[in-house]
Amino acid sequence: MLPGFTPRPSLSVHLHTPRKKLAAATLHLLEGGGECSVLPRNWDAVRLFAASATQWRRRPSGVLAALDYRGVQSLAEGMEVAWNPETVGALREMEAAVLERLSGE
Repeated sequence: MLPGFTPRPSLSVHLHTPRKKLAAATLHLLEGGGECSVLPRNWDAVRLFAASATQWRRRPSGVLAALDYRGVQSLAEGMEVAWNPETVGALREMEAAVLERLSGE
């Protein structure tokens, strides 16, 4: 999640998007794009990513560098989200999409 992003209560998410489009759907949501689609198997990872706004490591310049996966794992446990290779893979895809987008700014 990008710092300062607050999900809108009216945000509607449908459960249909293939995992390869997960990063694009994540960016769409983070930019306030409204509805997007997410496969049921990715839903917990999307919820976890959205809750991970405070788990970003920053470079000395203040730019986002990477998620702190220990912190995210702790969140996952509290949210009762399975911490498994599929969840971590989905988080990495979303993290990479955010970092790629930020590198282009």
